[in-house]
Amino acid sequence: SLTLTLATPDLTPTAFTAPASATTQQSIALSWTVANQGAGAAQPTWSDYIYLSTDAVYDTGDTYVTVVHGTTAVAAGESYTRTPTVTVPNVPAGNYYLLLRADHWGNVYEANETNNTQAIPITITTPDLTPTAFTAPANATTQQSIALAWTVTNQGPGVAKPTWSDY
Repeated sequence: SLTLTLATPDLTPTAFTAPASATTQQSIALSWTVANQGAGAAQPTWSDYIYLSTDAVYDTGDTYVTVVHGTTAVAAGESYTRTPTVTVPNVPAGNYYLLLRADHWGNVYEANETNNTQAIPITITTPDLTPTAFTAPANATTQQSIALAWTVTNQGPGVAKPTWSDY
């Protein structure tokens, strides 16, 4: 028999940044760093997930934002940084947390599986498109073309992206 010493990795988020506020459907830049604080190398079998949550704790009710897959091994004591641009989900306005979950599915056996999540607060705003004026002729006949005019005002704090239709 031979003695075999196994060294396990420990992927731990050490930095996570995002804007303090954003509007639904807005593209925002995220940045995070994950360090391997364990004694062994982490092979590229993991995925980092980002969720939007109403609290700083991950659960199945949180809203998926994006996933970034591990692409290279991370030696003990080394780290990696990711900088994706993501779209803020369409959620009600309010105070939320962005959750980074390194090795979300637990594909890497780690020395400590309880230190894989980091949360940062973010305030989400939404637009509020409201018709404020509408004009049409008082009379018309069938099959007659008529001129219509209307004004829509964004009464909310969030920017309305050009993806809506007025009917």
